[in-house]
Amino acid sequence: MLSTFERLLDSNPTAAQIIFHSSASAATIREIMTSIGRNRLNKKAFDKLDKLLSRVKTQATFRNRIVHGTWMMVIKVHRHKNGTEVKRTNKWVRWYQPSDPEMVRKMMGPPKNTKLLADYQFEISRLNQLAAAAFDLGREIQVFSECIKLEPYNEAQPIGRI
Repeated sequence: MLSTFERLLDSNPTAAQIIFHSSASAATIREIMTSIGRNRLNKKAFDKLDKLLSRVKTQATFRNRIVHGTWMMVIKVHRHKNGTEVKRTNKWVRWYQPSDPEMVRKMMGPPKNTKLLADYQFEISRLNQLAAAAFDLGREIQVFSECIKLEPYNEAQPIGRI
């Protein structure tokens, strides 16, 4: 994202890096990029930037849940139709517990809300998929950064005298 941020600012790379890596949050950086993009890009390019930044936000949410989550062993008991235990399987998952107890109740069921559970529980195979998706998104952002053309700033004009 730094390369796109630098291109949108149309400034010295060191200055862009200083601003990008300063104390501003990732959400603030996305907001700056959206505001500048709306002003400096044509509609098609801005729409592409907006979609990319939306995907970045989604990936950042997953990243935060993964990083701040804990490892948990999930043990599943498989039973025969008559109720007798057939076998047990287990797997490690990265789990981020939402602060809302009602959400936890919905995730765990009955009935289980698997879509909601997928937002907070990450199997290793899913971690690999999310890592690949983040890599692909980074590549798309880099390609976008290399081909954008900036338009002159559209200076805001005062409505009238105060």
